[in-house]
Amino acid sequence: MLKKFPTINEIRVFKAQGPWKTSTGSSLSVRVALSFEWVTNSFLGYNSEELANISPDIRGLRVYTVRNIPLERRSSSGFHKVRGEIAMGLDGKVELECEDVLGDSKKFIITPENGIWMPPYLLQTHQALEEDSGLILIANTLFVAEKKETHDTYPAEDFRRLQQQIKREGL
Repeated sequence: MLKKFPTINEIRVFKAQGPWKTSTGSSLSVRVALSFEWVTNSFLGYNSEELANISPDIRGLRVYTVRNIPLERRSSSGFHKVRGEIAMGLDGKVELECEDVLGDSKKFIITPENGIWMPPYLLQTHQALEEDSGLILIANTLFVAEKKETHDTYPAEDFRRLQQQIKREGL
Protein backbone atom coordinates (compact mmCIF):
# COMPACT_ATOMS: atom_id res chain seq x y z
CA MET A 1 0.00 0.00 0.00
CA LEU A 2 1.36 3.39 -0.96
CA LYS A 3 1.70 6.15 1.57
CA LYS A 4 -0.39 9.30 1.50
CA PHE A 5 1.25 12.18 -0.33
CA PRO A 6 0.44 15.88 0.14
CA THR A 7 -1.65 17.58 -2.55
CA ILE A 8 -1.77 21.15 -3.77
CA ASN A 9 -4.95 21.56 -1.70
CA GLU A 10 -2.76 21.50 1.41
CA ILE A 11 -0.81 24.60 0.34
CA ARG A 12 -1.47 27.41 2.79
CA VAL A 13 -1.70 30.99 1.47
CA PHE A 14 -1.17 33.99 3.72
CA LYS A 15 -0.98 37.78 3.41
CA ALA A 16 1.33 40.20 5.14
CA GLN A 17 -0.26 42.48 7.73
CA GLY A 18 0.52 46.13 8.30
CA PRO A 19 2.50 48.25 8.06
CA TRP A 20 2.02 50.04 11.34
CA LYS A 21 4.07 52.85 12.84
CA THR A 22 6.06 51.87 15.91
CA SER A 23 6.76 54.12 18.90
CA THR A 24 10.06 55.11 17.24
CA GLY A 25 8.36 55.98 13.95
CA SER A 26 9.59 52.85 12.19
CA SER A 27 7.37 50.82 9.91
CA LEU A 28 6.41 47.36 11.24
CA SER A 29 4.88 44.65 9.06
CA VAL A 30 4.03 41.09 10.05
CA ARG A 31 5.04 38.86 7.14
CA VAL A 32 3.62 35.64 8.56
CA ALA A 33 1.85 34.67 11.79
CA LEU A 34 1.29 30.97 12.40
CA SER A 35 -0.16 29.21 15.43
CA PHE A 36 2.03 26.98 17.57
CA GLU A 37 -0.24 24.03 16.78
CA TRP A 38 0.11 24.53 13.01
CA VAL A 39 3.88 25.07 13.20
CA THR A 40 4.46 21.92 15.27
CA ASN A 41 1.99 19.69 13.41
CA SER A 42 2.41 20.89 9.83
CA PHE A 43 5.61 22.87 9.31
CA LEU A 44 7.70 20.88 11.80
CA GLY A 45 5.84 17.63 11.18
CA TYR A 46 8.28 15.26 9.48
CA ASN A 47 7.79 12.02 7.59
CA SER A 48 9.74 9.52 9.71
CA GLU A 49 9.98 7.10 6.76
CA GLU A 50 11.86 9.68 4.69
CA LEU A 51 14.01 10.84 7.61
CA ALA A 52 15.19 7.25 8.09
CA ASN A 53 16.77 7.43 4.60
CA ILE A 54 18.79 10.57 5.35
CA SER A 55 21.84 10.93 7.55
CA PRO A 56 22.64 13.21 9.30
CA ASP A 57 19.37 14.41 10.83
CA ILE A 58 18.33 17.40 8.70
CA ARG A 59 15.39 18.60 10.81
CA GLY A 60 15.75 22.24 11.76
CA LEU A 61 14.98 25.77 10.67
CA ARG A 62 16.65 27.63 7.83
CA VAL A 63 15.96 31.01 6.27
CA TYR A 64 17.42 31.78 2.85
CA THR A 65 16.90 34.15 -0.06
CA VAL A 66 16.80 33.75 -3.82
CA ARG A 67 17.45 37.11 -5.46
CA ASN A 68 17.81 38.52 -8.96
CA ILE A 69 15.72 35.75 -10.48
CA PRO A 70 16.18 36.01 -14.27
CA LEU A 71 13.14 37.63 -15.85
CA GLU A 72 10.71 35.19 -17.49
CA ARG A 73 13.13 32.26 -17.29
CA ARG A 74 11.49 29.29 -15.54
CA SER A 75 13.63 27.48 -12.98
CA SER A 76 14.29 23.78 -13.37
CA SER A 77 11.76 21.55 -11.65
CA GLY A 78 12.54 19.83 -8.38
CA PHE A 79 10.83 18.46 -5.31
CA HIS A 80 11.61 17.60 -1.70
CA LYS A 81 10.82 14.48 0.30
CA VAL A 82 11.24 15.98 3.79
CA ARG A 83 11.44 19.74 3.37
CA GLY A 84 8.40 21.96 3.68
CA GLU A 85 8.89 25.62 2.77
CA ILE A 86 7.33 28.99 3.37
CA ALA A 87 7.95 31.25 0.36
CA MET A 88 7.40 35.00 0.66
CA GLY A 89 8.05 37.77 -1.81
CA LEU A 90 11.17 39.78 -1.10
CA ASP A 91 11.19 42.00 -4.18
CA GLY A 92 9.12 42.23 -7.35
CA LYS A 93 6.74 39.50 -8.45
CA VAL A 94 7.40 35.76 -8.84
CA GLU A 95 5.15 33.09 -10.31
CA LEU A 96 5.50 29.85 -8.36
CA GLU A 97 3.93 26.72 -9.80
CA CYS A 98 3.34 23.57 -7.74
CA GLU A 99 2.24 20.14 -8.97
CA ASP A 100 1.26 17.21 -6.75
CA VAL A 101 1.77 13.49 -7.42
CA LEU A 102 -1.80 13.20 -8.71
CA GLY A 103 -0.95 15.66 -11.51
CA ASP A 104 -2.96 18.60 -10.18
CA SER A 105 -1.13 21.91 -10.41
CA LYS A 106 -1.64 25.45 -9.25
CA LYS A 107 0.13 28.75 -9.87
CA PHE A 108 0.68 31.44 -7.26
CA ILE A 109 1.87 35.00 -7.74
CA ILE A 110 4.19 35.82 -4.84
CA THR A 111 4.83 39.47 -3.94
CA PRO A 112 6.16 41.21 -0.80
CA GLU A 113 2.52 41.31 0.41
CA ASN A 114 1.90 37.55 0.45
CA GLY A 115 3.37 34.09 0.67
CA ILE A 116 2.59 30.39 0.75
CA TRP A 117 3.52 27.24 2.65
CA MET A 118 4.32 24.20 0.52
CA PRO A 119 4.46 20.69 2.01
CA PRO A 120 6.97 18.12 0.70
CA TYR A 121 6.33 16.07 -2.43
CA LEU A 122 5.25 18.98 -4.63
CA LEU A 123 7.10 19.58 -7.87
CA GLN A 124 8.05 23.27 -7.90
CA THR A 125 9.17 25.79 -10.50
CA HIS A 126 9.35 29.56 -10.40
CA GLN A 127 9.97 32.49 -12.69
CA ALA A 128 10.27 36.22 -12.19
CA LEU A 129 7.54 38.38 -13.68
CA GLU A 130 9.39 41.63 -12.88
CA GLU A 131 13.05 42.69 -12.93
CA ASP A 132 15.05 42.19 -9.72
CA SER A 133 12.49 39.83 -8.18
CA GLY A 134 13.37 37.69 -5.21
CA LEU A 135 12.02 35.34 -2.58
CA ILE A 136 12.73 34.73 1.07
CA LEU A 137 12.18 31.13 2.11
CA ILE A 138 11.88 29.43 5.46
CA ALA A 139 12.60 25.70 5.36
CA ASN A 140 12.14 23.03 8.00
CA THR A 141 15.45 21.37 7.10
CA LEU A 142 19.10 22.19 7.55
CA PHE A 143 21.52 22.45 4.63
CA VAL A 144 25.25 21.89 4.45
CA ALA A 145 26.53 22.81 0.97
CA GLU A 146 29.32 20.24 0.90
CA LYS A 147 27.09 17.39 2.21
CA LYS A 148 24.82 16.40 -0.69
CA GLU A 149 22.76 14.12 1.59
CA THR A 150 21.44 17.21 3.42
CA HIS A 151 20.09 18.86 0.24
CA ASP A 152 16.75 16.97 0.03
CA THR A 153 16.19 18.15 -3.54
CA TYR A 154 15.31 15.64 -6.22
CA PRO A 155 14.89 16.10 -10.00
CA ALA A 156 11.62 16.23 -11.92
CA GLU A 157 12.44 12.86 -13.49
CA ASP A 158 12.23 11.17 -10.06
CA PHE A 159 8.89 12.92 -9.47
CA ARG A 160 7.53 11.70 -12.82
CA ARG A 161 8.59 8.11 -12.00
CA LEU A 162 6.75 8.40 -8.67
CA GLN A 163 3.65 9.67 -10.49
CA GLN A 164 3.79 6.67 -12.85
CA GLN A 165 4.14 4.28 -9.90
CA ILE A 166 1.11 5.85 -8.23
CA LYS A 167 -0.94 5.53 -11.43
CA ARG A 168 -0.01 1.83 -11.67
CA GLU A 169 -0.59 0.98 -8.01
CA GLY A 170 -3.28 3.53 -7.14
CA LEU A 171 -3.25 6.05 -4.31
